[in-house]
Amino acid sequence: LLVPKYQESAARAALPRLRALLSAPEEARHVPRILQECGIRFVVVEALKSSKIDGVCLWLNEHSPVIGMTMRFDRMDNFWFVLRHELEHVLLGHGKVEPSLDVDLNEDVVDEEEKLANAAASEFCAPKARIDSFIKRKAPIFPERDFLGLAAVLGVHPALVAGQIQFKTGRYDLFRSHMAKIRDRVLPSAVVDGWGDVAPVGLRPLHPGGELVTADLTDQFNLWPFAQRPGYAAAHASVGQQSEGVLAQRGVAAVGFAVAYVFNAQAVG
Repeated sequence: LLVPKYQESAARAALPRLRALLSAPEEARHVPRILQECGIRFVVVEALKSSKIDGVCLWLNEHSPVIGMTMRFDRMDNFWFVLRHELEHVLLGHGKVEPSLDVDLNEDVVDEEEKLANAAASEFCAPKARIDSFIKRKAPIFPERDFLGLAAVLGVHPALVAGQIQFKTGRYDLFRSHMAKIRDRVLPSAVVDGWGDVAPVGLRPLHPGGELVTADLTDQFNLWPFAQRPGYAAAHASVGQQSEGVLAQRGVAAVGFAVAYVFNAQAVG
């Protein structure tokens, strides 16, 4: 996947273009192309069973960032939150030393990098001040007419507003009928590994400890701290084909490895 050299200015200029896509699920089909035009590679890897990986940001070199997502939740609000979260990591240069792997972004975080990415993602989906004001004024009833009015004023799909209200209040029963699906809108235009699609990859030599991993890539992306977890073995090229083995049980670094496989030796200087 050949893309232009990454420039932070181009990525920041693309933010309004991305936010213009928040009005409908089908608009997300444009995401891979917009990111590629900024020099950012984008890949979707099917989540492993028992894992809670949401996404990853890593760099092939100083000018080649990669965003990987699992889309383990087929929800419009989650897709945009995770995407903007990973994009903030790229904009701030996170993940260059070792991949920035995000696990269960619904949980509270204490890491400063994650706080910055979460704040950017929340603000992108629906401005914090507007959501906080709505909750303060309307709780605990939250009339649907007012909720839909807020989404219309913000110019986003109701799912984006619903997701923020649910998270901030802990009321995941609210507005469930507005939680639109999005995966089928994104996958056709993205590089995908899983859901029956297998990205073209190749396995490399065995690790000295006997586990099958891509030694050259783990060195390149500093993934050995993940690879050395007990029982970790990349038994297949396609993460989407993993079953009930040790990788499914210990899938903490799976997205990092899969993204590395997909983009092996395809960085543009």
